[in-house]
Amino acid sequence: MTFLLLVIIASTGIIISFKLFPRYKVDRDQAITINYLTASIFGILTNTAHTSLPEIGRADWFYFALLVGPVLIIGFYLFALSAQMAGVAVTAIGSRMSVVIPVLSGFLLFGDTAGPTKIAGILLALVALYLTSKKETTKKIEKKTLFLPLMLFFAAGFNDTLIKMAQEWYITNDYLEFLSTAFFFAFLIGVILLIFKKKLRSISFSTVAGGIIVGIINFGSILFLLRGLALIEVSTFMPLYNVSVVALSALIGYVIFKERISALNWAGIALAILSILLIAMN
Repeated sequence: MTFLLLVIIASTGIIISFKLFPRYKVDRDQAITINYLTASIFGILTNTAHTSLPEIGRADWFYFALLVGPVLIIGFYLFALSAQMAGVAVTAIGSRMSVVIPVLSGFLLFGDTAGPTKIAGILLALVALYLTSKKETTKKIEKKTLFLPLMLFFAAGFNDTLIKMAQEWYITNDYLEFLSTAFFFAFLIGVILLIFKKKLRSISFSTVAGGIIVGIINFGSILFLLRGLALIEVSTFMPLYNVSVVALSALIGYVIFKERISALNWAGIALAILSILLIAMN
């Protein structure tokens, strides 16, 4: 459970960092790209194996890294675009409910066990994710923008499943090589997007600092995710991980950032705790 706790802390740290970006005038798009470069370099510097580029190109997981990297950064941009056009509430729900995809993959592809207590916990976790993510809003959602949270739902779920596939079938002990490669591909996509948006110039010190901080945390987050998935069934790990991050982020937002938590949100947090207990009991 150590890796589960570490990935929960790291992922919550990323969310808090993004909340602080506006306060320190950090450009989100630039920081996201710098974050992936930092994560890639951090993986290289902490790797004592000194794997050569030809060896990386021949690795069984190489094509998974080629997919995972771009999907990671595209997911970030989809979240931002969906929040802007479809609203934060429906975007948060779409992102969190994507846990359904890796959970189903656990049962269908990886032979995960499915006891009644575990199923009840997973279903309760889905309700908890919905209630905790739901925000009160008077903004009318246009139907034509709903494809964005739907795309985010599939992108996030698909990426989590890809990571599990790579861990289960291809990665042995070369976690750092896989991560450095995936993050580097994400960085390349980030540079292309910055060029397209004409945002490569005038990068502030605060943006560089923010990107580096998030990059180190992000590296740890995905590394702990991979290591945790090697020890715990994905259909157990992902619901525990998601509901814990959502509940913890909501509580930190309430205590530190003075964000309002509605009665529905409190009910979601309570159900999140109950779902964690049910899944952990299994």
